[in-house]
Amino acid sequence: LPKKNLPGDPAEPSLRKSSDNDGTSAELPPSDDSSHLSEHHLGAWLDDPASHPCWPQKHSAKKVLNPMARARPGMNFLNTDEKVLGSILLNDSKASIRSNALRGNCIRANATEYIFWEPAKVKAVMVTCGGLCPGLNSIIKGVTNCLWHDYNVRKIYGATGGYNGLSAPDKYQMLELNPEVVREIHMKGGSILKAGRGGFDAPKICKSLQQLGINLLFVIGGDGTQFAGHLLYEEARRQRLPISIVGVPKSIDNDVLFVDRTFGFDSAVESAAEVIRNGWVEASSCEKGVGIVKLMGRDAGFVAAHAALASNLVDLCLVPEVKVTMEDVCEHVDDVLKRKKYMVIVVAEGAGQDLVATGEKDATGLAA
Repeated sequence: LPKKNLPGDPAEPSLRKSSDNDGTSAELPPSDDSSHLSEHHLGAWLDDPASHPCWPQKHSAKKVLNPMARARPGMNFLNTDEKVLGSILLNDSKASIRSNALRGNCIRANATEYIFWEPAKVKAVMVTCGGLCPGLNSIIKGVTNCLWHDYNVRKIYGATGGYNGLSAPDKYQMLELNPEVVREIHMKGGSILKAGRGGFDAPKICKSLQQLGINLLFVIGGDGTQFAGHLLYEEARRQRLPISIVGVPKSIDNDVLFVDRTFGFDSAVESAAEVIRNGWVEASSCEKGVGIVKLMGRDAGFVAAHAALASNLVDLCLVPEVKVTMEDVCEHVDDVLKRKKYMVIVVAEGAGQDLVATGEKDATGLAA
């Protein structure tokens, strides 16, 4: 998505070269280059993002030696300009219709030898937002152990109730986290931080983070949560607050852009495939039996499609990305029943919305 100019942004940023899918070069302004992180990095925007037309910066803002460099001599660290290709295709037959959002490639994520924050001065908090999802407690445990053991961070907390816990910390309990607290939480379902919806108020959250002395926030959630996290970053940047906001993608639907697998997706597919098998048992035990399985997927049909492929029992799979007519669906159902005497249908919850939409919105602002 195009980014809005903020105070301090250059009016006409300088251009840099980037390779298209067909191997040619194109000029990209830094704001449109997927690997140009100056406006997203504290070391740049707290200074002046307009003064950093090139990324990574020649003189990195990362001045603190990574504790792992001392603890593990010989450990390999990534270069600050190490990248992952945005496309691995040459002479792409679909180059004209693909998004060019990643044509500047992506900065590779992993440990670097020097880091921005002094671990002793870090106060980290994590929050789980939106609905429940398999793996939330595993994420909380993993982040806690990484901060504690790898980076020697000792002030680690969890805000409860989603964004509500950050907007109104006086009304929601803040949990102190350490390896002892999280030792066995991956064996439990749900989230020890009690995932919650709503409560997002960027100015109020920034005020709370500042008052609590928090400078590192992990936002664990799906597409809506990450969108809100970006709004929170923009507000922090407007206020020039030295806070790192890190998005951790969790979603049963696997609908977070540019992420191959979100936390929770594989577990959802495994469970859905088992339900489909149960539906097949019911349908195949009846004359002209039709087993209909409705699965998660308001805007993306990844769970339905992958579960259908994994089960190898589905005769019709409906997903939001593909429009259908009821005439075609009924004709296919009749043909399958005539041939097999039974069938299994998988429907993602957002499939066929154009056929049943009321034009109204529900309490969350989504189409009803």
